[in-house]
Amino acid sequence: MQLTVDLEVEGGRGRSVRVLPERKSERVGDLARAKDATMQGHHLLHHHHHQQLQQQLAALLSAALSQPSPKPADGDPTSSSISPSSGASQDEAERGADSDRVAALDSLQRAILYPPNSFLIAHSAPFLSQGLFQLLSDKSYLVRRAAALTYGSLCAVVCSIPLSSNGRQNHVILAGGLVDRFTGWALPLIRDASIANGSSELAFEGLRQFLNAGDPKSIERYVLQILKSCQETLEDERTPLNVLHQLLGLLTLIALKYGNCFQPHFVDIIDLLLGWALVPDLSELDRQIIMDSFLQFKSQWLSYGFWYAGS
Repeated sequence: MQLTVDLEVEGGRGRSVRVLPERKSERVGDLARAKDATMQGHHLLHHHHHQQLQQQLAALLSAALSQPSPKPADGDPTSSSISPSSGASQDEAERGADSDRVAALDSLQRAILYPPNSFLIAHSAPFLSQGLFQLLSDKSYLVRRAAALTYGSLCAVVCSIPLSSNGRQNHVILAGGLVDRFTGWALPLIRDASIANGSSELAFEGLRQFLNAGDPKSIERYVLQILKSCQETLEDERTPLNVLHQLLGLLTLIALKYGNCFQPHFVDIIDLLLGWALVPDLSELDRQIIMDSFLQFKSQWLSYGFWYAGS
């Protein structure tokens, strides 16, 4: 936009002077470019932070997967030169290595559960779950336990992330596949009464972590299959008492946090627990533990119009 001004000068002759006003559009353009530059800077910082976090997650998982050097085999010529003291030192070194691997898994679990990391955790879930699944069969019980808790946390976080409709379908596929693999490992272990290597206890711990750490509305669709496995375990007379104690803890959590899912199965579960409480050779301590568990089902008792007399 230009303005033309006629000026009177000496001698009667005039001339026109063009005056250029301040260009508002240029100022707007400068502001837009500055805003774009700021946004690009924030995007680069955000991308850099995600890169750093992903590298940290990968490093922690790699540290957990690392195995201590194997002992020489009995037929190995070098084994004859190893003294009992050096063998004890090697055992101590292995225990120290296992402690380091457990510490790495604990740090990984904290990073997974930290809310600001949730979206990146969802993107990293495939490679994290692959490594954690491998650790579930580790020779170290402590490593297996830490892996079960971390795997349960990972499933809970991925299931609980709110997404827009654009990415919902792919996210449901990812979360469903992740949880299916986790429950495919855990549920057979809590149903099999013949397992005596502690794996069923780890499965219970992993399931409790999954149910406790996640958003109830997002996770409740998986509760039914867990409840079904719990009922099958209660129906099996061979179920060891230590497994029964673990089972009571899981049922209590479901009753308190997922009451709507638990309610339709409440009567059947109470009948099964009463059957266990009436076993003639059951110790008084175990019988009392079962009866005390009834106190945890307050809302379920009230929904039927009465309250357990033990309260």
